[in-house]
This record gives sequence, C-alpha cells and structure tokens, in this order.
Amino acid sequence: MTSSAKARLNHAAIFVSDLNRAIEFYEQAFGLTLKARWKTGERVTDGKEETMGLPGAHLIDSKGCRIELWELADQSGSEHTQKPVNHFGMEVDDLALVYENAIAAGAKAEMPPSTVSSGDLHVEAAFIRGINDERIELVRFLEG
Repeated sequence: MTSSAKARLNHAAIFVSDLNRAIEFYEQAFGLTLKARWKTGERVTDGKEETMGLPGAHLIDSKGCRIELWELADQSGSEHTQKPVNHFGMEVDDLALVYENAIAAGAKAEMPPSTVSSGDLHVEAAFIRGINDERIELVRFLEG
C-alpha cells in the first residue's frame, strides 16, 4: 500500500552529562540557538499523566531542525543508550570552518575532512565525537 503521508527529520535526542556545557557546545560548534529549556516535563499517555524527571533543552538551526538534549548525569548501567544509532549528520556550508569550530568547542577529531564518493553520492565529510561521545558527521554535498 502506498501512502501519501510525508515526514521529515525533526530532531535527534542526546543524553548528556552536563546540560549547560552541552548547550554551550552546540551553540559554539554549530551556531544553534537555544529554543526551549525545562527542569522537568510532563506527558500524558492514554489519559495517564506522568512526570519526566530529566532536565532538557531544544536547540534549533536556521531551517528549524532541532537537537534535543536530556541531562542524565550518571549513564552507567542505564537502559538509556545510543548504541543502535551510528551517528547523526550536520549539513554544513564550510566544512573546514565548522570542523575547526567543533574541535575548539571541545569535540574530538575522528575523521578529518575528506572527499567521499559512492555511486551518485559525492560529499565532503568529516566525523567528530561531541563532548558526550556522540558521533557526528559533518557533511557538505558536492555537485556531480
């Protein structure tokens, strides 16, 4: 069955050990803007209200895509893992500049800026590790 429903990526959620430091990192490294912040949250599921005890924040880019941060100071032994996700990508206009900004903001270099071609895909790409060990691809799409 073919559906006419369409979706687009809205956000990636990341557990962080220090919310203030993570907000600062994403602002400095990628120029994101703090859009919302909370100490706790409430949600209603099937009429049942519950409190989510984790502080968090949304940062937004110029096109409306968000990074969602949840502060979980002690992640050891937690069921909250990021193992199924290999990385998330940040599309950039100037790969070298964003790569250097991210490193200066505290990221660790994983793969320096490189040109990658695979079939019809032609990009400049680099990989970094964010300050909470999140794997981030920086990508700039090339013509042809």
